[in-house]
Amino acid sequence: MSSSPSTRWTLSTLAKRADEQIKADYTEFTGKLELPDIQFVPLSALNGDNVVNASEHTPWYHGGTLMHILENVHIASDRNLVDFRFPVQYVNRPDLNFRGFSGTIASGTVRPGDEVMALPSRKKAIVKRIVTMDGDLDEAYAPLAPTIVLDREIDVSRGDMLVQPNNVPKVAQAFEAMVVWMSEDPLTAGKQYTIKQTTTNATGVVSDLRYRMDVNTMHRQDADKLELNEIGRIVVELSRPMAFDPYTRNRGTGSFIVIDKLTNNTVGAGMILDRELDSASSRRREIAEKRGTEIKIHESLVGADERATRLGQQPVTVWLTGPDWQRQIGCGLRLGATPVRRRQERHRARWSQRTPGPQRRPETHPGRPQGKPASRIRSRQALQRCGPHHHLRFPLAQR
Repeated sequence: MSSSPSTRWTLSTLAKRADEQIKADYTEFTGKLELPDIQFVPLSALNGDNVVNASEHTPWYHGGTLMHILENVHIASDRNLVDFRFPVQYVNRPDLNFRGFSGTIASGTVRPGDEVMALPSRKKAIVKRIVTMDGDLDEAYAPLAPTIVLDREIDVSRGDMLVQPNNVPKVAQAFEAMVVWMSEDPLTAGKQYTIKQTTTNATGVVSDLRYRMDVNTMHRQDADKLELNEIGRIVVELSRPMAFDPYTRNRGTGSFIVIDKLTNNTVGAGMILDRELDSASSRRREIAEKRGTEIKIHESLVGADERATRLGQQPVTVWLTGPDWQRQIGCGLRLGATPVRRRQERHRARWSQRTPGPQRRPETHPGRPQGKPASRIRSRQALQRCGPHHHLRFPLAQR
C-alpha cells in the first residue's frame, strides 16, 4: 500500500525540521572547537540514502552525497607552505666529501640559495643542494623527505630544526597544551615523562593540570589527575629548550606525544596552545597558592632541645643577601650584612694592634700557593663556587 502525496509531503517536512534542529544543535556544540569547515549530510546507511546517490526521500537537501564530498574535499589549503620547518632526523655523512641533513619537511618550502638557521644554536648557512633518490631538486615542500646540503659546516644534529631566519618558531622550555590521556595509569602533576615532538626527545614534567574537559558538555572541571581517555589542559616544563609552533598554525611542530619513562609506552598525545606563559617564578607561585590547602606542617620527632643537646650547640643562621656585595663577590649579599661586616672590621683592627708574637709557619698543601693561610684560601674558593643566584648561609654556634 503506497502512501498518499500529502503523507509523503508531511514526512518530508518533518524530516527537514529534524535535520535543521540537528544542524543547529551541532553547530552550537562545535562552536567552541574552532572548526572552520563543517558539512552536514542527511543519510541512511541502512537504505543507502545520500551515501553514493542522491535520495528521493530528501528532496529538500541539495548538497552532495557522502562519497562525492569525501572524493572532492579540498585539503590543499590545510598544508602550511609558508613557515619552513625542517626537523633533522639524521646526519648523512657517507664520506668526508658529503655532509647532509635528512628529515621530513614539516611545513613550508625550501630552495637552493635560501638562507636557513639551525635551532637552538641559531647558526646560519645557505642551502647548497636538495638531494633525493631521484636526483637534486630545485624546490622541496612538505611533506617531502629530502637531504639538505649546506654551503658550510655548522653544528647540527638529530633533534635540531632548520628554519628561515626571518620566520622562526618559539624556542622555550615550557608550554601549555591540550592532552588526551591514553593510559590506565592516570596523569599526575610532578611526574617525569619523555616528551617527543618531531625528532626531539626531552624529559618533561607536567607542572600543573589547569582543568579537565568534559567532552559531553565542553565544560571545564577542576582536577588533580587525568584518567584513561580524558582530555585536559596542562603546563609542561622541559629539561632543555624545544622549538615549536601552536598546533592551530602548524600541526607538524605543534603536536607531541607523551612516553612513560619506565615502560616506554605512549601514554598521551597533545596539541600545543598559542599561549604566553608567565615567568617561572610567578607560575610556581600560582601553583603553590593553588595547592596551598594541601600543604600541612608535620612536627619532627626530634625536638629542638634534644637536637641542641645531641650536637652540643645552639643553631644560629646568619643570612646575608643583597646587591652591595654582589658586585664584589657575585653572591647576592645585601645591606643587611653591614652590621656584621662592621663587627668583622673592628675585630680585624683589634687583631692588627696586637703585639706580634713568634711567627707561625703557614699551612702548606700540594697545589696551594705557598705563604697563604689555608683558611683564606678556603674562604676564597667558597666565594668563587657561589653562583650569582645563590645566598650564603653560615651556620654558627652560639656562644
